[in-house]
Amino acid sequence: MRPRNTVLLAVLVALLVPAVAGAQESGELVARVDRPTPVAAHAGWVAWSEREPGTARFRLVVRKDGVTAPVDIAPRGVPFDVDLGPDAQGGVSAVYSRCATEPPGGGLRIPLYLEGRGCEIFRFSFATGREERVTAVSSREGSEAWPTIWRSRLAFARAFDAKRAYPYLYVNDLSRSAPSRRMPGGQRKACRTDRSNDRRTCSDDRRSTLAGLELYGRRLAFSWRYLGLEAFEHDLRLDDVLARDGDPRRLDTASGASQTVIELGWPAFESGRLLWSRACFGDPAGCPGRRALMRSTILGPNLFRERWDPRETVWSHDRDGGLTYQLRDTFGSGGAECRGDPEVEGGTCELVAVRPEFR
Repeated sequence: MRPRNTVLLAVLVALLVPAVAGAQESGELVARVDRPTPVAAHAGWVAWSEREPGTARFRLVVRKDGVTAPVDIAPRGVPFDVDLGPDAQGGVSAVYSRCATEPPGGGLRIPLYLEGRGCEIFRFSFATGREERVTAVSSREGSEAWPTIWRSRLAFARAFDAKRAYPYLYVNDLSRSAPSRRMPGGQRKACRTDRSNDRRTCSDDRRSTLAGLELYGRRLAFSWRYLGLEAFEHDLRLDDVLARDGDPRRLDTASGASQTVIELGWPAFESGRLLWSRACFGDPAGCPGRRALMRSTILGPNLFRERWDPRETVWSHDRDGGLTYQLRDTFGSGGAECRGDPEVEGGTCELVAVRPEFR
């Protein structure tokens, strides 16, 4: 248990300046980072991770009313898989994982948190300035990551130590003394039948994973990846945590390729709509016209979808107060992982607040 975060709260109260406003399509700069990091936003708060200079550790940083300050909690070896949301007391809390053995970082994406060992969920309350482990969702048989909070409800991903190739999706109502409920998640494999001989061929079902969970009342959105028959497939799905059986709707899908990969992720809710990103990594020649920020209704049989086409690769994003907070790489297709090539001091990724004009 950490002491009260009095320094952070005092700074945020004493140094109030106007919040990010009037951001246009080009975006207003919030921060610059040299490693990819998840971004979270809620009720005027924005959170992300920054690498401590000269170290391989990352600290959690927040911005409120124009003031940026580190959160008074221990750093970790990879960026925090942070989510911000309303807690049961009406305040704002941050939730994230901590691992005994950190997951590997780098590659063409944010760290694969479910590859860590001994990972558990923690919650930090901005009202009390305290961090606590969420014991109600801890499991001795596995690791938890990618938490998302909405009042008393917490959703998260879990990988069992004895079955690490099959991650699962769970929801827990922290106001009750009840086990976490497993949700259906997404597709794990693809199959086809050869009509000439009725032989059925399926892809490897041990390659699926999920990321970027987001709760909004009873709605749960998440990104899901699985190995198709020819390449990885990426889905953006929406589920109802109160539905008896659970039937996640696939709102978007994208197929990978050998040199260009389209990833779907970072769902965010606002005013009855869901937003998510279509990011492009790999060969820059395959990216024009394929990057997008999508926006869709979440109710009804006919989904109304719009899109906005950013110029840069978007690593992560969230939405709050009419602003889209996106971490974008100004270097190009993301192959340099926010560092540049050759490396640029301070990094090449910018966290910006934009007001996209959807079409």
